[in-house]
Amino acid sequence: MLARIFYQFGLLRALLAFSTLALILISPFVGKSDTEPQGLFLSAIAPSLVMILFFVLPLDIAMTRIFMSDAGTADKTRLAVVIKGEVMLFLGLLLAWVPFFLSLLQAEP
Repeated sequence: MLARIFYQFGLLRALLAFSTLALILISPFVGKSDTEPQGLFLSAIAPSLVMILFFVLPLDIAMTRIFMSDAGTADKTRLAVVIKGEVMLFLGLLLAWVPFFLSLLQAEP
């Protein structure tokens, strides 16, 4: 199963997908700022990575669509699966993290 994902997505896209999935899974545990290493990761580093992925995933989807226009039939079906997977990951990331970012906007100093 893992080998198939690496074949379908490629190594870098698979790492991107796994990191996105990890950020989706830790989103319920994100809280206020903390000085502990775990708290620092959950309150500062993870939201920063999410913001980066909000730009990287659509860019990779667009670039995959561009590569798809010049690919053969077998590659087109593989790239279509990649695009669908990345769109689902992007929507999952969006749904998981929007409440946190909205709470930041509504927080009082």
